[in-house]
Amino acid sequence: MTLGKRLLEALQQSPYWTEKTKSNGTTIQNLTCPACGDRTAWAYVNGPMAINCNRLSQCGSRTKTMDLFPEIRRNIEHDFPATKADPQRPAREYLLSRGLSEATVEGLQFRYFKNVRNSGSGAVMFPVGTDGKDKEVMNGRLFNPLAGDGKTHNIGSTSGRFWQHPGLAYDPSQPTWITEGIINALSLIEIGHQAIAVLAAGQDPAKVDLSAFPKKILAFDPDEAGRRACRKWKTAYPDAEVILCDQGQDWNDLLQLGTPDEVRKHFTTNRSQYRTNGELALATTADQYADIFYQFHKYLPGLFAFNGCTYFSILKTARGGDAPPY
Repeated sequence: MTLGKRLLEALQQSPYWTEKTKSNGTTIQNLTCPACGDRTAWAYVNGPMAINCNRLSQCGSRTKTMDLFPEIRRNIEHDFPATKADPQRPAREYLLSRGLSEATVEGLQFRYFKNVRNSGSGAVMFPVGTDGKDKEVMNGRLFNPLAGDGKTHNIGSTSGRFWQHPGLAYDPSQPTWITEGIINALSLIEIGHQAIAVLAAGQDPAKVDLSAFPKKILAFDPDEAGRRACRKWKTAYPDAEVILCDQGQDWNDLLQLGTPDEVRKHFTTNRSQYRTNGELALATTADQYADIFYQFHKYLPGLFAFNGCTYFSILKTARGGDAPPY
């Protein structure tokens, strides 16, 4: 059974599949929207990675089916076991479960590791070079890390290293998106961008040779560690653009909201928002943060956190017009 068929089977056995649900061969119609309960939601037959609400103005949510059926990812090693003929199968199916296509996964170099750190979870591991003793250095991600345990795993030191897709020819004349993790880099590649991963938010840009990628876009995670990384890497590369997802998302979350074509359209529509997120990450004062937010959204952030403190913004009206928010 393929991952797509496993998701379809889970949908058919779920409360989101009603007596009026039907398929036209391409899409599944009349599903129940998990967000609002409307019964006109839909999903794709092949690879139903999200349930899409049809009430675009009232709800319009896209709910990842992997979030609805977490047992599928938890059971990936059981449902898609490694075999002598296909020893990397669990790792490949895990990558597909993240919304990546066969075309993107093809040409990758990765390995399946079982019971990493005695956690009971396997991992997908990617080679990122060799150390001084000619031993392979790898970086990867656990399928199901224990609560409170880190999701990434290294073999050897990744300091000063980065990952790029071994099956792609990188064009130095095109922008290169720089992410923390390999899954996020692959997600951007999936929607047509050139991307690499520096493997950690704490990576020192002075130790990483990115001279082969003159046009850089910093695209770290939209959390505090990612924002610190943006400021650090922007100092090292002042000409780099900074683009971040919305808070609580990463590039892989975005990828799983629809087909690559839909995600590309969504990304293009919201790029100015993501660029503003980058500007907010670079703000040096709370006043500057509130002003950037106001200039884009045309309303104030209200109560917001900045640099470990909480602020409340108000708009001062002065003669001659509105003053910046404080």
